Amino acid sequence: MADHAVSQSSLLGAHEKWYLVRLFDHYGHSALCSAEGQYLRAEHPGYSVTLKPHLGDHEMWQMEEHANHKVAFKSQHGTYLGAHPNGQVDQFTTVSDSELWIKLPLEVDNTFAFLSS
Repeated sequence: MADHAVSQSSLLGAHEKWYLVRLFDHYGHSALCSAEGQYLRAEHPGYSVTLKPHLGDHEMWQMEEHANHKVAFKSQHGTYLGAHPNGQVDQFTTVSDSELWIKLPLEVDNTFAFLSS
């Protein structure tokens, strides 16, 4: 199965709903699973972010709490999930505003949307 690119949308639709899957390991990892059953993957080497139908090391993230109800997602590689103004989603080596997300609980199926800050 081919990789699926990840980008932002200004509309909240079915593709913007995510399940936050808590992985009960001693590192506090989580996975982000789309409503279509695809997991958010931090590609390595490189800084791209894709979707995969399986859960492995590259699909594990640490969700870090920040001020003002914002969170950051740190990959297994030490990089952070971030958003460009043009809608592209990549990995970054530091945490700044483009790597902070507002976690929005949705009222359907315990899903969330993440709004870039």
